[in-house]
Amino acid sequence: MILTFLFYFAALGIVANSAQQCSPSLPTTLQGVGGDTPKQADGVWYVYRKMGGNYSTAAQIQITSVAPYPDPVTSQPGYLQWWQIVSDTAGAPCQHQFWTGSYTNGGMQIGDLGGSDDNYIMRPTDFVVLYHDYQNLMVTYGCSKSQADNVHCATATIIAQTRKRPDQLSASEMDNFDSIINSVFSKYCVTVQTIPKDVYGPKGTCTAIDPPFCVAQDIQGMKNTIINATSPPATTSSPNYGSNTPTTTGCKWPNAFPSQGVVNNKLMDGRFYIWRRMFAPEASPVNQQVDFHDVGASASPLINATARTIWAEYANYASANSSQCVNGLFVGQIQDTGLLTGLVIPYTADGAPQPLTAMFLYADTTQLLFYGCGAQNLQTGICDAPVVAHCTKANPLQMTQTEKDALDALEDRFLSQYGCSAAKDVPLIFHTSDKPLCPMTPPTDCMQNHITGYQQVLASMNAGSGYSY
Repeated sequence: MILTFLFYFAALGIVANSAQQCSPSLPTTLQGVGGDTPKQADGVWYVYRKMGGNYSTAAQIQITSVAPYPDPVTSQPGYLQWWQIVSDTAGAPCQHQFWTGSYTNGGMQIGDLGGSDDNYIMRPTDFVVLYHDYQNLMVTYGCSKSQADNVHCATATIIAQTRKRPDQLSASEMDNFDSIINSVFSKYCVTVQTIPKDVYGPKGTCTAIDPPFCVAQDIQGMKNTIINATSPPATTSSPNYGSNTPTTTGCKWPNAFPSQGVVNNKLMDGRFYIWRRMFAPEASPVNQQVDFHDVGASASPLINATARTIWAEYANYASANSSQCVNGLFVGQIQDTGLLTGLVIPYTADGAPQPLTAMFLYADTTQLLFYGCGAQNLQTGICDAPVVAHCTKANPLQMTQTEKDALDALEDRFLSQYGCSAAKDVPLIFHTSDKPLCPMTPPTDCMQNHITGYQQVLASMNAGSGYSY
């Protein structure tokens, strides 16, 4: 009996010590659950439990896929998610938040969030799906600020969503969901006791509203990209653009380039001139240049704690015989692995942001080279819409032939493995002193909306306050 008591108290001591040693510590990054998430996650979800974020009342979430859009680099199908949030206080107005973005094949949700409480300024908001069965429960995790070690999260958000309204769940259903949530986070010493339930009262849920103009533009741009990715691309100055068969030179543009290893992502600042380029929509651009603006360190620690946020202006003449300047703008992030993700906004009356994903093949203080595929062909293995851009800080009009040859030699180093050649397969951009450089046009209101959102997030992170979803 005495031995039994000693063993019992010893066991309690072990448990107590284990509990004392285990303290909540969520990591900056987590591995997500892949799968056909956008298609199967469509429909209404309700927030069951939520930790972090900028609201504390019941929420209904509607997820609507735009369409499966397999991006060649990240396999990101585009989709739209909007949040309808209702306060439980009598007479309080509904708050609406809209999120546009995409799922990766690794379970990441990458996109921008804007809401009625901040004039729909679209700021980066990324999550990773840690659990889903599509029919009952989905658990997502976000980190909006990492600790100084870039390993542990300082400002975390956890959202557990159910198909059934939480105030209508049975005790056994809640016990089952809580058990799953605990298992997802048990290794981080986080349990449902630290993830509060959302409270649903008699007001029910808010009525859906149409997205505001800039959000609607994002959606339209995503749809345009999907259409372009599944239809023949527009004709450009390159006879090989859009070809799904090998070129006469034997060039076979790949559906995707692998990561070339760590690149210095702090180099994206200043003016570059386009040396060679295969890109839509301009047919034969003249004097094309681009100004990169390095906004600062990562606005998305969940994606990559060392990523850089950038925005870029580009301008050129439509052709050698045109006096029309063509302008555009890009905002997004570049990771140290070379992955570039963001939105391209053409300057047209109905210009809508279009997703762009590419891989940097090379970047230093004098030049950069990236490749993307606008429409991969899984049958032939050859990209239907290759995108190549080789930029240099040196003005091509002032370069020697030796310097030009060195640019092509570097490009050939990466393209030759696919039977491609810079001189034969990537059009040379025409630069002439007969035309002045086109002026850079200020961002459109909607594009400035995105830039402002990124800047606000980075400012709050630098101030140490973090930001909430």
